[in-house]
Amino acid sequence: MRLKFLSAAAASVLLLTACGSGDDHADGAGTTPPDTGSSLTRYEKTTDIRDALADTDHACGKWNDVDDGVASCLMAGNAGVHGVYIADNPAATAAVTFQQDPDTPAVIVGQNWLFDCGPGGTFGLDRCIDVTKILGGTLVEPDPQ
Repeated sequence: MRLKFLSAAAASVLLLTACGSGDDHADGAGTTPPDTGSSLTRYEKTTDIRDALADTDHACGKWNDVDDGVASCLMAGNAGVHGVYIADNPAATAAVTFQQDPDTPAVIVGQNWLFDCGPGGTFGLDRCIDVTKILGGTLVEPDPQ
């Protein structure tokens, strides 16, 4: 399982590393910590995220409920397999995702969820930005080293 429980101190360090300095990129995607406030969409189940993507160019062709609050979405057109998580702290989940898979180009976080845009190269940042708009989340990129 990709998620691991971290102490509050370790999660804080990882979050600062993963979310960067807050500088904005030319494409509008920032590395600021995600605003997990009420302006972002909240999903109760991973299948709600799957359903939000249905009937779009980013629908999950195959879906697998891995565990409570954890699923995988296989997108058509060689767009890869993407982790979908319901999480109490999506910012900490983002930090863990970037630590465990440095090739992840970005993640999308909402009030209580995360969509992993990795692995790198198969999905692309442009598609990740499209999914961000559909799901009502915030795009978070790893801090460039």
